[in-house]
Amino acid sequence: ILHATTKLMDQACLLSESLQKFLTSCSCSLLYFVVTLENNTEHAKKRNVLWESCVAFFTVLPRVLRMMLQSFQMSRLHLDELPVLSKLLCLLLQEGQLRAHMIANALLVQHIVQDITTMKSGEVREQWLTDLQYCFNIYLASQVTS
Repeated sequence: ILHATTKLMDQACLLSESLQKFLTSCSCSLLYFVVTLENNTEHAKKRNVLWESCVAFFTVLPRVLRMMLQSFQMSRLHLDELPVLSKLLCLLLQEGQLRAHMIANALLVQHIVQDITTMKSGEVREQWLTDLQYCFNIYLASQVTS
């Protein structure tokens, strides 16, 4: 769906609210699958194709990327989902094609990172949380304070 939509649309196209929500939901589900897909050579090609489709989609329709980021409300997440969300955010932050869009959403991403950090405070510090904070500091922290 995302690959076809990317080929058919451009940034000037206006989407209905319900279609944007549907595409946001598709993006979330697909990216969750990509991040949790078993890490072996058999799945690497599939994972790369899916990831590239999502990146191309967000490049063409950055408002869906923003809606997806907005959907990461901590009140809806369970603690066991935080490592997956953290890894996903790291991948999005590191993706060169999305850099400008992630910078445009820097305050939103900062809020998500702060919420994740708050939810994990007081517990043993996990490597995925350290990785997320590192990625945020490298790619976006200077944008938030600018």
